[in-house]
Amino acid sequence: YLFTEDELAAVEMPSMLMFGEREKSQTRGAATMGALTEKIYGALSPPKCLLEIRRAHHFSFSSALTDGWAGWFLSGTDAQYAVIRRYAVAFLERHVALQQPGASPVLDARDPLLTRYLREPGPLE
Repeated sequence: YLFTEDELAAVEMPSMLMFGEREKSQTRGAATMGALTEKIYGALSPPKCLLEIRRAHHFSFSSALTDGWAGWFLSGTDAQYAVIRRYAVAFLERHVALQQPGASPVLDARDPLLTRYLREPGPLE
């Protein structure tokens, strides 16, 4: 909600968006996270990926925030961390480390822990 579609379209670098399935109906400004994610993904130029992590929420992308039950409740699971790491590393290997071998099989597949996975390769892929 902070950027216009024109500003997002001006981004000239590979982009990966990740958000939790449980965030979809939460609002930021006047829009839901689901609607904002669609707007951002739609406006960005390829290469781009969007990952919606099954059963994840906003804090699932953080390791234990505190000791005790609150940290456990707010943090993501080991399975969620694994899928986040696997796709993030593959994306970075593909687009930052310049076509590293091994990145494509991860990016070409959809993990069962993803509720949704969209990918639009760049012109050189």
